[in-house]
Amino acid sequence: MTLKRVYTSRNMVMYYQGSLKDFAEIAMAPKILAICLEIATEEAMPIAIQFAMAHVDDGVYIRSFRVRPTTVLLRGMRRVCAQLVNTAPHSALVEWGGMPGGGRYRGRYRPAQHILSNTRDRLTGRDGATDPDLMG
Repeated sequence: MTLKRVYTSRNMVMYYQGSLKDFAEIAMAPKILAICLEIATEEAMPIAIQFAMAHVDDGVYIRSFRVRPTTVLLRGMRRVCAQLVNTAPHSALVEWGGMPGGGRYRGRYRPAQHILSNTRDRLTGRDGATDPDLMG
């Protein structure tokens, strides 16, 4: 790994050499997990509930949002993260919709609402409504 210049002054030059072990330790740190859980609980869940209240008239779906701590493998390194999931039995039907004509479940056709996808888009700024506190 090459040294990276991080600071230069008239009297000194500072270099930094990061190691993968250090980065892996930071990526799996309990403090990072706590920050992820806090953002998912305090930022993402209210947005998802707001979207759900606007599109879904089902109290079971709205009460079924949960935040789960988990890990993800990204670019060869395991990292902690938090997932916002809906545990309602019909959450897939709400998110992706049903088949026109009902398919196996006649009478249960529902257009896709994309509640969790819209929540992700709102948090990442893909919908044009960027929250400056979340974007760093």
